[in-house]
Amino acid sequence: MLKKIGLAQNAQTFQGPPSLASILPSACFDLDATLVESYAGSAQIWSNFVANPADGAVATAYDYYRGNNATAHSDDPAFTGSAGQKDAYWLLDGGDAFKQVASTTLLANLHKADGGNFTVIAAFQYQPSAAEQRLFSTQANGSTGHGFTVGINATKKLMLRQKGDSGTSLSSLNAVTMVNADYLCIVSHDRTANNTRYWINSRTGSNVAHTFLTATGTALTPAIGARASFDLDFLAANTRVYSLGFLNAAIDDTSAGLIYNLLNARHGRIYA
Repeated sequence: MLKKIGLAQNAQTFQGPPSLASILPSACFDLDATLVESYAGSAQIWSNFVANPADGAVATAYDYYRGNNATAHSDDPAFTGSAGQKDAYWLLDGGDAFKQVASTTLLANLHKADGGNFTVIAAFQYQPSAAEQRLFSTQANGSTGHGFTVGINATKKLMLRQKGDSGTSLSSLNAVTMVNADYLCIVSHDRTANNTRYWINSRTGSNVAHTFLTATGTALTPAIGARASFDLDFLAANTRVYSLGFLNAAIDDTSAGLIYNLLNARHGRIYA
């Protein structure tokens, strides 16, 4: 059972709530439905809370549209709750997702074998689907859709998939099956070690061997909650999305523990 907790004791040392960058200098973006600094309750943009992304991009390059563009539409996730409250979230209907406002050099090329290390951090409430569900994706639909995806596959396992020139590389770990349960999942890929490390409501990660294939094509501008082509593999209806973060580095258990500390306090629940 998840328990409610208060703010971390060191939160007062920051101007406003701390972002991922306050604990890990590799942070590129930090999006959180519970922070008024990220979403004030009535806008088409879900704002990046990292002031100076680690890859050198401007902070607003990692802002996300509600839906596929700046125009309000039926594919816009619904903000639920009050701005700045721990119980706020995005409610999805099975055809909703977020689209990054612009491509960045980092995310356009990370799927390539020399693209560098990275970590995706997703806090959400799970709902089942017979189809694959994508938490974060730079991959398009079709055989030439180069990119990568962090999501939940058809057998309900947390996965990282990379699409290269000659096919797909895939790793997965453990089923995500508890309906209406809150999850904080971290997926971290290390190119040097050729492995992907997974944390699923746990401070101890598990390694899976994973070598990316050669890829020459450029990925699409990323999406949260669907393929980057915004046409398939949406998160299931009634999924709640709390936060999504991204690092341009691979991490270990110590860093994962810092993330759990931060988001436990932010969201008022204990994921692990």
